[in-house]
Amino acid sequence: MSSRSTPNTPAGVQNRGDIESAVTSIEEVSFDSEPETIHEKAYHLLVANLPFVSANKRTVLNVTVVFYFPNEYRFEYDNEERTMLKGFGTDEAAIDEKDTTEYLRSHTEKLDLARKIEE
Repeated sequence: MSSRSTPNTPAGVQNRGDIESAVTSIEEVSFDSEPETIHEKAYHLLVANLPFVSANKRTVLNVTVVFYFPNEYRFEYDNEERTMLKGFGTDEAAIDEKDTTEYLRSHTEKLDLARKIEE
């Protein structure tokens, strides 16, 4: 995986453990709370420690697209999502989880992968 960096900012992953932590938190189910929706899980994937150097928005968006696909969703983002991601990198507390999950819900489309494979 390659990424562009500025002269003063290295490219890549800040801490591989942060990526593992994000994936683990998505996989775990808490028995004292309701299971998260796929969109809430995607939200947590987007904000979980932002493990990429300089909060690399393009990488985070691509990871989110890849996360949705095997779960039979197509995620298509626009400039609004890029603005939200910029906020995650600078002021995560200012990003509203409910608004973000609603955005994710409205920008995903359910796929029927079995039918697509048969076609």
